[in-house]
Amino acid sequence: MKPLRILLLLLACAIVTPAFADKKEKNSPKRPDRKEWMAKMKEANHKFLAEELKLNNAQKEDFFAVYDRMLAERMHLEEQCREMERAIHRKGKNATEKEINDVINEQFTLEERLSKLEQKYLPELRKVLSPSQLLRLKHTEREWHCRLMQQHGKRNKAPKD
Repeated sequence: MKPLRILLLLLACAIVTPAFADKKEKNSPKRPDRKEWMAKMKEANHKFLAEELKLNNAQKEDFFAVYDRMLAERMHLEEQCREMERAIHRKGKNATEKEINDVINEQFTLEERLSKLEQKYLPELRKVLSPSQLLRLKHTEREWHCRLMQQHGKRNKAPKD
C-alpha cells in the first residue's frame, strides 16, 4: 500500500510542477533577444531624431541612410575595442604587457577614431540637413542617450520596502 501512495504522490508532483512552471513563464516578462531589442531601439531612435530635428519625409530617408551607415561603423569600432578588452580579461595574468598596452592604446584612441568617423560623414550629412539641424544633431543624440539611461535606471531600481 505504501509504494502505491509514493507512486501517486510522485505522479501528482509530475503533473502539477509543469503546470506551475507554465503559469510562471506566462506571467513573467519575456526578455527580447538582442536583435529584436536593437531593431526596436533603432526604430525608437529614428522616431526621436526625426521629431527633434523636424525632418521632412525626404530628409528622413536620406538622413537615416547616412546616419545608419555611420552608426554601423561606430559600433564596429567600439566592438573591436571591447573584444580586445575581453581577450585580455580571458587571459588574466597570462596577458603580456605588450597586449595590455595595445588595449590601453586602443581605448585611448577610440574617441579620436570615432571623431574621424563623424568627420568622414559630415559632408554627406551637410547635404541632407540644414545647418541648424546639423548643429542640433549632437545635442539630440546626447538627449536620446540620457533618456535611455533614465529608463534603464527606473527599470532596474529595486522597490523600497
